[in-house]
Amino acid sequence: MLPEIVGMVINNVHMVPDLLNCACVNSTWSVAALKKLYKGSLHDMQFRTPDIGSLNCLFVASRERFRRNVRFVKHLLISPEIPAIDEAVLPDKRLVCIEKCRAMRNRQSAELLLRPQGEGIASLTIPFEIEDQDWSPISDLLLPRTIELLAIDDCYCELLMASSYFSQELVTSADRFVNLKALTIYRSSSFQDIDQLCRLLQSCDLEFFHLEAPNGDPRPRLKMLSLGVGDQHWLEQIPKFEELQILCLDKFAPEVHTISQTAIQNIAKCQYLRVVDIAFPELNHAEALLDLACGCPLLQKIRLVEDLCISLLRALPRLEHFELDMRFRLDGAVLQDLARHCSQLTVLALPRARLSLSHTLLTAAHPFQRLEIMHFAEIFFESPRRSMQRDKLRGIATEWRRVFPKLRVMPCQTDVYSSYLQEDDSNEDSEGDSILGYPVIHDKVEYMWHKNLEIEITGWPVVPLMAFSDPDTHSTTAHCYRQLEA
Repeated sequence: MLPEIVGMVINNVHMVPDLLNCACVNSTWSVAALKKLYKGSLHDMQFRTPDIGSLNCLFVASRERFRRNVRFVKHLLISPEIPAIDEAVLPDKRLVCIEKCRAMRNRQSAELLLRPQGEGIASLTIPFEIEDQDWSPISDLLLPRTIELLAIDDCYCELLMASSYFSQELVTSADRFVNLKALTIYRSSSFQDIDQLCRLLQSCDLEFFHLEAPNGDPRPRLKMLSLGVGDQHWLEQIPKFEELQILCLDKFAPEVHTISQTAIQNIAKCQYLRVVDIAFPELNHAEALLDLACGCPLLQKIRLVEDLCISLLRALPRLEHFELDMRFRLDGAVLQDLARHCSQLTVLALPRARLSLSHTLLTAAHPFQRLEIMHFAEIFFESPRRSMQRDKLRGIATEWRRVFPKLRVMPCQTDVYSSYLQEDDSNEDSEGDSILGYPVIHDKVEYMWHKNLEIEITGWPVVPLMAFSDPDTHSTTAHCYRQLEA
């Protein structure tokens, strides 16, 4: 088979075990499969580059094979399979790497890994401190000229600064950072000072900055801002980021008890925002969120935990992801209204809402052509006794799948209709499918949707530190589970 055709086949293989099988076919298939396996991924931990232990095995077994395979790497991750707990800082929790990378023992072998032949690596991630690693002969290799994304533990900031002054190359410190577009700093309990690095990066054209603790001074041209903790200072600074498209605040500082109308209006000044993922505390003026919809017409995702009129959604025709943590009742008419005004919806998460439907409304409903995840506390149908009749139940199932043709995830506290049908089918050959068709939940859809949007907007995703110690929940690995009652 021609290498071009083999390459097309490999591009459509999306699971690591399948790629490993492809690599065993013959030399042509092996090259194509290994190229994809070693390329790495910015956000899909299934396709992370081999862990330090695996790299060490390859390096010891054959230096030539090591050199040949690492030249395929585009997104290099230097990390253990399982990080260790740093006992020196207990009771504080800090993860470290106790495995040393054999390829970084001397400069010649380190260049094979950090400056491979070919196009070079586009991103370098070292999320944990590698204990007792001697960086002195290779410190200037931490930032190859081809790198656009650097993600490091904060303990490497001082080392990176020093390497910019003592590089073996005849370049200035500013020139070393000229290609750097994205920076992620993983704060550890070592409380390293990164102020020098932040000042140096003022000369860079940064488009992306991720810090798991509030620090630094990102440039106003940022397209994405993700903070673990936000305070009043950050709420005042947000309007300065005129090109901001993604805003994520995991939580607010303890002293922030309420969010004022002015704070919401500050966010609304970022007219290019496409994602607002904020865990709002109590709002003084919930209606101010309508200002957010009017000021940010490009919004594709909004997550709220406060009372809000559904009319907000009518002003957001581009919305793809909506979460509302509020207890209320939703009828079929409102659902139909959403289908008309928010035709791009992919995720509809209303975990405390109760949905009331009728077979008549379902039959007349406009389909959600793109909806993949829908979350309700409970779903009820009118005239439940009639709905429980076998022919009515089958009719509901048919219409449901017409209205939600792409739905893959629907966590719900109860599914009495499915239970009744399965009991009725107990004497027949049955696979035990839910009447609504979703007994199996693929829990990665929402994560991958958000990361793909981040990459579309900025070129780089926010990858939390826990992704490297719990990779399965941050990958497209096909680990599915049976839907359980909440």
